[in-house]
Amino acid sequence: KAKQLQIARAYVDAELESLLRLAPVIDAITLDAPAAQLTHLGDGRYDVDDILERLAQAPATDAPLQFALYNLTLNGGSFDFADHTASGLRQHSLRALHLAVPFLSTLESKRTVKVVPRLAFTLNGSQFDTTAEGTPFAQTQKGEASLKISKLDLAAYLPYLPSSLPVRLQSAVVDADIRVAFEQAQQQKLALSGTLKVSNLAVADTAGAPLLALESMEASLADVRPLDRVVNLASLDIHAPTVQGTRNRAGRINLALNATKSVVKERANTGAKGQNGLKPWSLSLERFAIHRGALVWADESIQPPARLNLAELELQAKTLRWPLGATPATLEGSATVPSKGRKTARLAFKGEGAELR
Repeated sequence: KAKQLQIARAYVDAELESLLRLAPVIDAITLDAPAAQLTHLGDGRYDVDDILERLAQAPATDAPLQFALYNLTLNGGSFDFADHTASGLRQHSLRALHLAVPFLSTLESKRTVKVVPRLAFTLNGSQFDTTAEGTPFAQTQKGEASLKISKLDLAAYLPYLPSSLPVRLQSAVVDADIRVAFEQAQQQKLALSGTLKVSNLAVADTAGAPLLALESMEASLADVRPLDRVVNLASLDIHAPTVQGTRNRAGRINLALNATKSVVKERANTGAKGQNGLKPWSLSLERFAIHRGALVWADESIQPPARLNLAELELQAKTLRWPLGATPATLEGSATVPSKGRKTARLAFKGEGAELR
């Protein structure tokens, strides 16, 4: 009934190379004063549900998108969100949105880059702006932007998560200090580095029963290049996690979550190409640690019902790789098994593993 989306001006500079590659190769995309509106009608229903249903009916494909987009700029954007809840109407507004991205590309293509990366906006009256470094790409062929978030409590945004998710996020606080680097050398580079931390995380199943809770989880990004399918983490530390697993009388395990219907299947053979000639994802984690972990398991499928607790879990692992490599991954850890009326059992383990040649 109202305008859903309007754009004052859209400029697209497409290249003939798009025809040769049968994929979009765009030298520049500029959107001026785009304005969008979204309304939450209540009970998880939105005014764009009919559009989403049509998109969901589109034929599924395992082929990843091929594209080369350069000089992406959005100026003066705005977004209004009207939320009809049981307690009344809530309004959220995003104003003065400016976004500049030098390139996003899964194709090897050399185009002239002119913009410096930047993200800035005003959300519900609070101003936000990234810091950008570097001169125009025409001179240096590289640039960098930083994104800093301090103690962002997600509690206010949890009601907007889709009801179709197999779990329910109940609480989380996010801190981030991320640097995004763009570089045009022999091979284009879009890399992320920095730290990402989640605190006071609590996850439940669809019935509201607790699944996972943890004090904090902090990841140090060494070299994350999503367009190249490379994720290298320097460290991942998890403090005070508690996992609660159950199996009911029907044999259903709460940790066996239903995955989404559309699953992209890719081979991850060492040295082999993935589907459509693309290399598979490469994952590495130099150091992984769990401190003060706990596992609670309750099984009602047997009589009498069984209950097992694992406490004081400490785990250290190093040099984790996927696909597996010749360099062995090492791990060691310990835990206790409390028991009523008996002495507490102490477990310790240690080992290493690598790909068989």
